[in-house]
Amino acid sequence: MAKPLTTLVDTAEHLVSLPEVVMRVNELVDDRRSSAYDIGRLLEQDVALTARLLKIVNSPYYGFPSAIDTVSRAIAIMGTQDLRDLVLATAAVPTLTELCGETDELCNFWQHSLYCAVVARLLAERRRDPHPERLFVAGLLHDIGWLLMYHAEPELVRACRQRFQPGDTSPLPIEHDVFGYTHADAGAELARRWRLPDSLIACIQDHHEPVPNSRYASDASIVHIANCVATPLSTADTAAEPVRSINPTAWSISGLSSQTMQGLATEAAERATQMRQLLLTESAAA
Repeated sequence: MAKPLTTLVDTAEHLVSLPEVVMRVNELVDDRRSSAYDIGRLLEQDVALTARLLKIVNSPYYGFPSAIDTVSRAIAIMGTQDLRDLVLATAAVPTLTELCGETDELCNFWQHSLYCAVVARLLAERRRDPHPERLFVAGLLHDIGWLLMYHAEPELVRACRQRFQPGDTSPLPIEHDVFGYTHADAGAELARRWRLPDSLIACIQDHHEPVPNSRYASDASIVHIANCVATPLSTADTAAEPVRSINPTAWSISGLSSQTMQGLATEAAERATQMRQLLLTESAAA
């Protein structure tokens, strides 16, 4: 019998937590009285996180024309919200990797998550979203509930996977039948415990089933589309047809269309390779 959702998240929260500096950055970004200087000074207290952050910001993935050598400079160029989201991504990968260790399942998890993240960011850019970084983070963390469930009940997770059929569009009904809740429920609850932004919680909760008229329906729809597109890209499954698995409601909510996918696979593969070297290599070395 599966552990109750509260017990599952309690256990995970006890084992892994985001660095305190990340929690404080979240608070400062949401506090109108704080400044970019306050955020930069706080981040620079964590030397290792700052080093990883600046390495990513100066990578070809972002392609800024000149070197960025301080957090304050990064904030000035990217803005506080986008930098906050990048800080979260930089810290979350090593934190969550601790939960399951180095396994084939974890490698597959991050492969899919990275593809989902870069596709979500590309879709946001093509929609001319002013803050595409939040969609990258939402794509990166959309399946964190799966990690919690796999850590606690690996055999039940494998049983769910075996029951999933090629014609199924979502694993949620199977998970609910086996666990009494889904990986979307588990991930959203952990995100709440970590006091992550409401928009991110909504994307984690609704990435399989975007809810029309909800406050963050557009973001959740982009992550839903990215998740469907990322599955064949991350597994090299040429037989899969991602567009067919996309909920038609997601197209209308997001304002995107299937034409938006043109040329996306090649660009996503290049960006995923770049970010894998930055996030996952750094995580292994941490």
